[in-house]
Amino acid sequence: MVLGGFVALYVFTSSQGSTEPRPGTAQSDEGREHVSTGKIVSYKNTVPTSGTHSVQPAAWGVSPTELPDEAIVHNMEHGGVVVSYRPDADKATVEKLTALLSKPFSNKNFLPTKVILMPRSGQESPILLASWRRTQELDKYDEQQIITYYTNNIGKSPEPRAS
Repeated sequence: MVLGGFVALYVFTSSQGSTEPRPGTAQSDEGREHVSTGKIVSYKNTVPTSGTHSVQPAAWGVSPTELPDEAIVHNMEHGGVVVSYRPDADKATVEKLTALLSKPFSNKNFLPTKVILMPRSGQESPILLASWRRTQELDKYDEQQIITYYTNNIGKSPEPRAS
């Protein structure tokens, strides 16, 4: 009986994940209501990480153009990470980000699946990492920080198993 209690406690605590703080800055919970695709939503933050969003998420992968916040918030709700860069980013930075975050991956030990890479107008930092209710700003390309952010924030959302 006692052994069964210890096993149950171990399974419960193991399923709760690491107690170490996740990288990035916590953002407020703005909800997760759905609106029809194409409807414009006003967000409190320049880079929303929760809130009312489109019923249709964006496609995972690299986008050469800025995607609507209403779509990418849905991707974050599904446990994904959005990596954005200022449109004035130098070509070398965009090439490194693309090589790290899309096939063929430049790092054979890092194969991200739920990621969007896109330019974002109006963002202050050169590179911004965003996931459900978290953000991290980078002043320059830093592969290790991107990998650490991704691996510690992927799936930390209300619907992590959704595609």
